[in-house]
Amino acid sequence: MATPVIGRTVAVSHDLLHKLGSKVYIKGLGVLVVEDLMAAHKKQSLDILVANEKQAKEFGKKIITVVFFD
Repeated sequence: MATPVIGRTVAVSHDLLHKLGSKVYIKGLGVLVVEDLMAAHKKQSLDILVANEKQAKEFGKKIITVVFFD
């Protein structure tokens, strides 16, 4: 796992562990890198690193389509 960087780092749920190190395209955010894992109870989920709680609340929870590529 790498040091997380705002604007680059995405964490994935454990069922997507095989995607560690992959790049992912998220509409509106661009290309980010899977560099971390989320809590084990989550499934088919991504967590995008943002600067603070306010930004996290503004972004909110969303159901989106993403594209993984190596």
